[in-house]
Amino acid sequence: MVFINKCVIAIVLTLFAFSAMATAGGNAGDFGIGLSAVESSPKFMIRWWINDQFTFEPTFGIIHVDPSKKSSATRYLPGFGFVFHFRSGEELRPFIGSRFDLDISSGGKTYFDLIIALPFGAEYFFSDKFSVSGEYQLQLIITDSEASSSISLLADTFYVLSKQMLAVHFYF
Repeated sequence: MVFINKCVIAIVLTLFAFSAMATAGGNAGDFGIGLSAVESSPKFMIRWWINDQFTFEPTFGIIHVDPSKKSSATRYLPGFGFVFHFRSGEELRPFIGSRFDLDISSGGKTYFDLIIALPFGAEYFFSDKFSVSGEYQLQLIITDSEASSSISLLADTFYVLSKQMLAVHFYF
């Protein structure tokens, strides 16, 4: 995780150093790919600008968990989100949205947890092709009927948690 975080920071700083005059991207019809630093493994995302303010964002992540020497598990994190960006056309755009993720753990048995998140944050466009965003999420987690061996959540329970996320996006 430390190595991944250092790589993300190095990439962001390098692109920041070489970026030209900031021009706002994120125009209607633009597609982008992104990488977020959330957990021990990055999460990949595709961002489609429906118009100058709304984006649709499918996401996917894979995390290998080794809770003990006896067993291991793999967590799959497919999901999607809708985000509303304020101040369209500007370099710095605050946003608010909703995200829906499944946390599927496999390792012996398979467990499904539903995560509903309300993110808010800001995205800064260094150019039409590159941006960095940071967000804070308020999450509601609804767990499966059996407790997962890969994460420390109890079965049939609702959790309200928070999480922070840093992401980089490349547009084409």
